[in-house]
Amino acid sequence: MKLKNLFMFLVFSCVLFTVRAGLSQSPTDENTFSKVGGFKLIDGGYGIFGAAAHVNKDATFTDYVPYYANFALWVGATNAKGEVRVTAGTGNAITSRPEWGPDAKTVNENASFQQVEKVVATTYSDAAVFDGHQPMGLSVIQEQYGFVNTRFAVIAFTISLNENAEPLENVYLGLFGDIDATNNNELSSTDDNIDFAAKGAAPFIYDSKVEGTEIPLLGAKILGVNKPNIAWWQAENAPKSDAEQYSYLTGRAATQEPTQPGDYQFLLSFGPLSLSPGETVQFPVAVAQAPQLSDFEDSLVDAEEFYLEELGGAVLKKNTQRTELQTETSGSLPDIFSLEQNFPNPFNPDTQIQFALPKANHVQIRIYNTLGQVVRTLVDDHYPTGTFHVTWNSKNDANQQLPSGVYFYHLQAGDFQAQRKLLLLK
Repeated sequence: MKLKNLFMFLVFSCVLFTVRAGLSQSPTDENTFSKVGGFKLIDGGYGIFGAAAHVNKDATFTDYVPYYANFALWVGATNAKGEVRVTAGTGNAITSRPEWGPDAKTVNENASFQQVEKVVATTYSDAAVFDGHQPMGLSVIQEQYGFVNTRFAVIAFTISLNENAEPLENVYLGLFGDIDATNNNELSSTDDNIDFAAKGAAPFIYDSKVEGTEIPLLGAKILGVNKPNIAWWQAENAPKSDAEQYSYLTGRAATQEPTQPGDYQFLLSFGPLSLSPGETVQFPVAVAQAPQLSDFEDSLVDAEEFYLEELGGAVLKKNTQRTELQTETSGSLPDIFSLEQNFPNPFNPDTQIQFALPKANHVQIRIYNTLGQVVRTLVDDHYPTGTFHVTWNSKNDANQQLPSGVYFYHLQAGDFQAQRKLLLLK
């Protein structure tokens, strides 16, 4: 058992080192790459994949740009107790070890799709238990499509919840991106900028020192989604804990305008969804590189067409009935803590609870019955300054409908506490 654990640790360490250390030595097998515009995307990967700067040895690759790019799959959800869980290829607050574990890899170089050079499929799960990571029971099939003479690659994730796992609600699927752009083949991470294409749906990174119309850029988009959640930050401020990562996945974390060059990272996410044991969801993304914005956007259109027409994909839809927290867009930021009376009250079956935070805080909202027993943990997460509302569907933590009667909702945010009464009538 000890030897097996040691072997698994070494496997994880090698995967992490290979991607993050920058592959300082050029791989000798060029078939381990797919060409994507001006860079090479490493084939495969277990929830963390990308490309590293290295010497280009392919004379036909005329627009080659030595990008460093690191992409990772994030999945976040709440369990029946309302607890937040995140599995991230970038690790957690305790360790940078990827929270996905490898299973198998296959390469099909005789792909039956038009213009597809090869398909690389990898399978992995979040089953490993280690410091900072609690498995949710997720398994993933990752299919990476490499094309001939295109500026994009398509990565399709098929994410399943194991038959013996707990149901998951408020599920968000995310693609993390850490890209360092180049200026005249000089790679630097501190002078990059982030911008957005495809009507704001596709973030991309470029070097702020490049001038003129030919600005090499690299970015990504969720296919089948026109309005994803998008978050970005400087690398030194990267979210690490499950609560922080989940806040960014849901789109609730505060994001500042990218006015200054720096080392940017971003997160594209979609949700909320719900996952029952044995259920599967699709999460398709495109990674594209181009010498200018128009080419980049054209490549994303081509990737979308491939996903819809060749893979038979569909526009992704949110299908959860779980309550979802939202920020009020009108008015100024609050200057005091507050908990408002729910509306409507009495209610059946849904009611809204509004609260305000004058500063960022960890928030808990619990529903109690008249015996003082917690029947539902509605919120248990970290939130920024703002006014929010959450909808309760009159169900308990086991997703069972509660009977008519008097209930109480209690808010705790730091040292602030407040409680109000609500009435469920059927």
